[in-house]
Amino acid sequence: FWKVEVKPQPINIPVPTYPDMARTAGIEGQAVVEALVDVDGSVKDARILKPSGNASLDQAAIDAAMRSKFSPAKQRDKAVRVWVSIPFRFTLTG
Repeated sequence: FWKVEVKPQPINIPVPTYPDMARTAGIEGQAVVEALVDVDGSVKDARILKPSGNASLDQAAIDAAMRSKFSPAKQRDKAVRVWVSIPFRFTLTG
């Protein structure tokens, strides 16, 4: 995490697809993904920062993070790459 003058702001954070197996098993959790926001605001890399305790939920969170879009971070009026953390909560409501 680098210090920047303008932090990236989320434009679109997609809702992750709830894995069928986890849904059927009644598994809930929260995964925190560390995502590398590129100079164009797209996510270039993503990895689990805090696991949910379930590998399929973690993978769904990474997939959603990779589809996310941000306004780019800026340092001295120049767009720069920066890591951000994105929490994804998986809850079964019904």
